[in-house]
Amino acid sequence: MDKVKIFHLNNNKYYIFLEKYKDIVETKIKSNFLTIKKIEEPIIQNNQNNQNNLSINEWEKMETLLQMAKHGFNKVYGWRFTDIHISIKNLELVKTLINDNYNFLKNHNINTEWPKLLNISIENEKKRHAKTTCFLCCKKGHFAIDCKEEYDIDGEYIRCESIISESNISESNKYIKKKYKKKPNTPQKISNKYYSTRKENKIK
Repeated sequence: MDKVKIFHLNNNKYYIFLEKYKDIVETKIKSNFLTIKKIEEPIIQNNQNNQNNLSINEWEKMETLLQMAKHGFNKVYGWRFTDIHISIKNLELVKTLINDNYNFLKNHNINTEWPKLLNISIENEKKRHAKTTCFLCCKKGHFAIDCKEEYDIDGEYIRCESIISESNISESNKYIKKKYKKKPNTPQKISNKYYSTRKENKIK
């Protein structure tokens, strides 16, 4: 049976991974200019000789939740949560997963302060969103992957199509396509010099 291991990174963050994917995870870490300080053993000991006996997917998920509650929800990568920043949607998913599996996690000494840590992470992510600008609609307050605007800042209609390759694992691998057409009966509005330049450079 495959095993779960943990990379302790040089920025004091942690990456939970399956041993069979060790080389792939190492390459991903190095591509983000991080280094591995050491390899640590998981909190959950999982085998046929104890009461856990989890599937490998469940083991990785539960270990990730425990490590998040221990170190902080924005300091742990693992299972499906491997993006550089964990989204608000995924933080809400983490909350649901912990509540659904609380008895098991409690038996493995989950940090009882996890709700407080989770709320801090959600608030920090909201602040980060407020400072960003979507490259699709050019409006502030959200990322392109979360864009729900029908019209961009210049009054043009936007239609987004997300095409996911078969080998895709995370949202970071989505290819986003943008198409335009004029907003009916709406004059063009150029917000500032930057957006005016953006329209002049658009391929016709």
